[in-house]
This record gives sequence, C-alpha cells and structure tokens, in this order.
Amino acid sequence: MDSATLLEKFRLEVFDTVEPFLWSDDEALEYMDDAHKMFCRLTDGIPDATSDLTIIDFLAGDEWLPIDERVLKIRKAYLASTNKPVGLINFEDLGSVTHDTYGYPIPTFLDNSTGDVTQIVLGMEQDQVRLIKIPEVDDTMRLIIYRLPLTDITATGQAFEIHQRHHVHLLHWMKHRAYSKHDAETFNKGKADEFEMKFRNYCEQSRVEGETRRHKERTVSYGGY
Repeated sequence: MDSATLLEKFRLEVFDTVEPFLWSDDEALEYMDDAHKMFCRLTDGIPDATSDLTIIDFLAGDEWLPIDERVLKIRKAYLASTNKPVGLINFEDLGSVTHDTYGYPIPTFLDNSTGDVTQIVLGMEQDQVRLIKIPEVDDTMRLIIYRLPLTDITATGQAFEIHQRHHVHLLHWMKHRAYSKHDAETFNKGKADEFEMKFRNYCEQSRVEGETRRHKERTVSYGGY
C-alpha cells in the first residue's frame, strides 16, 4: 500500500469522497505523515544499520558528534577503522564505579584529554553525543539505531518505510487527527479520542511483538539441568 491507496481508503472510511472535501488532500497527507512518524515513536522506531544516518565521520580534536534528529535511539556504536565497539554511557551514570556493556570503566568526570575513542555520552545535548576522550586521528563511527522515517509523506504515490501489515492501522491516527479538526463539520471529540486509543493500543501490541522478534529465546534451566 502506498500513500495514494491509503488516502483513498481514508476518504471511504470517513465518508468524504465528494468534493468539496471536508479534509483537503494536503490535510489528509499531513495526518498520514504524522501517523507514520507517530507509529515509529510508539514502537521504538525503524531498525537501521545501513542508511547515511548511521555513519558519522569525525576529525582529530572533535569533542561533540552530531546525531540526526530522526534518530530515536542508538543501540550500538563501533569504529569503522578497527570494528571495535564504542560504549554508550548515559549522562546520569557519569561518576559511578560501574562498567559499561563492553567492560570499559565509566570515568568519574569528563576532561579534555586525548586518546582512543572508546565511549560516548548520551543525553548531554540535543542531537549530539559527547566523546569521552578527544580523538587524536580522523575516523568514522558506525551506529545501529532506531529512527523515524527518512522521508516525509507529502504526496500521493509515496511508499511507507514501516511494514505493510501496519499500513491500514495508520488510519486510526489519521481519523484521530481528522476528527480533532476544529470545524463545525469535522470536530468530534468522542471519535477523536476513540481512534487515538485504538492507534495507541495497536502500537503497544506491535512494540511488544517487535521486542519478541528481535530477541532470541532464552533457555531456562530447572533443578541444575
């Protein structure tokens, strides 16, 4: 299903098939784009290890690295030159005596000393990460991320990035937005709330199913076996 097909289905389901439309094509496409992005926000996002958003070139002396605003979460990071993992540290965890996922000790404070890039700090600045050590050589960091769609839905005939099984359920959020339009012929708080709840419930179900698919089954032993 593409944006043209979903737009047609939207008009059929809200009984808005005769011009002049209650909701213009531009409005309906805006609702569609919002639904596409909201689905990603509520379900962790689109897994990505290959797009341009996952490649960050940096220079010797860099302290901060920019992260695209469409990145919802960094799952893993590693250096392209060595394939060595880069530890992910939450800002709130600085100063503790624990170790990160890869066994690197978490420093007690940030300084401007130089060295190998082994860790980055998350959450200090919007759309940026802080390097623990200032790099002495140029390199590239590769990321594995969850993200929003790369392209906005602004016209008919565009493809969605999320799996096709989810496309029809975007209609719930589109209807929520449509019935939230403050116009005597369109505003209906009861319907808007109803479709918002349907959408959020579906997204939560999809999020849980996605977590199940992404993790291998763990073997549980009983009685020492």
